[in-house]
Formats: sequence, structure tokens, C-alpha cells
Amino acid sequence: MMILEHELKIDPFLGKDFGKSEIEESVLSPLDLAVENTFRQYQDADQSGLFKDISGHVSRIGLEVLNPGQINHLLQKILRDNPKEIIIRLLINKLLLQSYLNGFNDFLLNTQDMLLDGLVDVFKAEKTNPLQLTILGNVGNIFGMDSKYCIFNIAGNAGKHCGYKAKHCTFNIGGDANILLGLKSEYSDYHVNGNVGNACGDASKWSRFYIQGNAGYNQGTRSNKSVFTFHGEVLGLGKRSTNSDYRTTLPKAYDLLLSELPKNNTVALLDRSGNVIMEERK
Repeated sequence: MMILEHELKIDPFLGKDFGKSEIEESVLSPLDLAVENTFRQYQDADQSGLFKDISGHVSRIGLEVLNPGQINHLLQKILRDNPKEIIIRLLINKLLLQSYLNGFNDFLLNTQDMLLDGLVDVFKAEKTNPLQLTILGNVGNIFGMDSKYCIFNIAGNAGKHCGYKAKHCTFNIGGDANILLGLKSEYSDYHVNGNVGNACGDASKWSRFYIQGNAGYNQGTRSNKSVFTFHGEVLGLGKRSTNSDYRTTLPKAYDLLLSELPKNNTVALLDRSGNVIMEERK
């Protein structure tokens, strides 16, 4: 009994943090440190000067490899700090590519209310391992520009030129898409749950556009072998498209598409199940 009383005089829990397990202390601390180190590098980066100079500076920064959760955690810290838009774009793009090349995928970025231009540009993924990225929020202009073998899920709206020159990519947009969606894209799919601006699919090749809402003017201008499916109203078609298919579920839109259809293209009226009710080729 004397021994027990003596032992109890020493607090066995002294110095312990009940908010974290020993496993968390050994695993999370280095990961958090990597985020903090990268955040300090972001804070030290200078955004003044020409874009090519800023880009060159960021490309020379030695960054630790972060996993998908760490990259989003870093983005949240940056957005709460003093956002430097050009630096954010370049830094996040570099971190995503570096992480992907080190075996990570299934990324998620919470962009909140900030419209960041140029996110995920020139991202060349592998056909057998496409990049998968979910955006919680909106994206700014030229999102996913010149990317290849990527799957993007955007919960909000997309700015101008989304998917410009993308190849073998899929864009799922939960809100609206601004003008020139899929400009010069090839073999890519665009699903828009809301409305789409003017010139959707301009100069696209072998791409598919599914628009649940309304569409602006000049749809499919200069497209070649692309498919456009409209479930809402369409204000007008573009010119110089060839061998493209225009489909709609609205008789009124069908009449407009037929009247404006350039030669060597097809227009079809679909029922709600996607079956062709009538079709005509010029």
C-alpha cells in the first residue's frame, strides 16, 4: 500500500494532450509543419512585376510534396490571410502537379467566394490515371486551360473560357458557365447544370456539350463533329460549323436551330428520355 501511495504522487498524465492521440502527434505534426512551411513561402513571394517574372520566381521555389488534404488546408489559410491572386494560382497549380506526380489524386479545393483565374492550367495527366479535382465554390476565367486527361467537378459557376483547348477532359459544372465554354477543345465533355453564355463550343472538335439551362448566341461557331444538347432555350447558333449535331428537347428551340443550321450539320428534337422524335440534316 505504501508503494501505491508513492506511485500515485506522480501524475501519470502530466504533459499529455488529450486533444490528440500519440499516433496523431507523431503523424499530424510533420504534415502540419509542411503546410506551415509552404504558407511562409507563399507569404514571402512577391507579386509585383511582370507575370513572367512572378511565374519564374514561383517555379524556382522548392516546395514539399503535399497531399490533397494539405493543399486544401493551405488554400484556406491563404484565403484567410492576404490573398495574392497570381501567386495563389501559380503555387496551387505547382502543388497539384507535384502531388499528382507523387501518386496522389482525388483533390478537393474550397475556393469559397474568390474567383481565381487560371487554376489548373496546362495540366497533363495520364490517360490511365486522369486527374480528379472537385471545386467547392466558383472558378474564375480560363479554368483548366490546355489540360489533358482531367475530370473536373465544379460545384458553382465557371468564368470565361473554361476548358479552353482542353483535350480528353470532362467538366461537370453545377452552376452557370460564362462565354466561350470549351473554346478549341478536343474530345472533351462539358455538363452544365445551369445556363451557358455566348459561343459555347467555338472551334471545338469531337467534343460534347450538355446544357440543362438556357444558352446564349453563337452556339457551336466553327465546331467540327461536336455534339450540343440543349434542354433550355437557345438564342442562336454560330456559323461555319461542320458535321456537328445540335439536339434539343424544346420544339421552339428545334425550330430556331433548324432555321439557323449551317450546311453539313444535323438538328434533332428529343423527348425527355433522349430519344429522337425528329431529325433533319442540311
